[in-house]
Amino acid sequence: MDEGFIAAIMRSPNLPPNDMWFAGYSINYYYYAHYTIAMLAKLLGQSPSIAFNTGICIIFGLWCGESVWDHVQLLSRGLAICVCRCNDTPVFCRSVLIVFFNLYCLLSLMGC
Repeated sequence: MDEGFIAAIMRSPNLPPNDMWFAGYSINYYYYAHYTIAMLAKLLGQSPSIAFNTGICIIFGLWCGESVWDHVQLLSRGLAICVCRCNDTPVFCRSVLIVFFNLYCLLSLMGC
């Protein structure tokens, strides 16, 4: 579905883009993230399938970077609990966020 939105946005000559399932009507969903990825793909000359995978990596990378930055800012203001006395605290924070916000991966590895 997401790749279809990106393909529809890339094919559409105007906004809002045409809905891929409801012919003659526009997409009635929030598609801003899809739009930004589609515009980046148009600039880079990518196909929609490559743009979808690139978009997942970009969004995940930005989320991880933001989590580390937030933790560093909290540490610099003395508002965060320092879990260890080393420079790996932002890396630890990012790892904890990735694991706890993606519990589905852990459950699928455990066979649940």
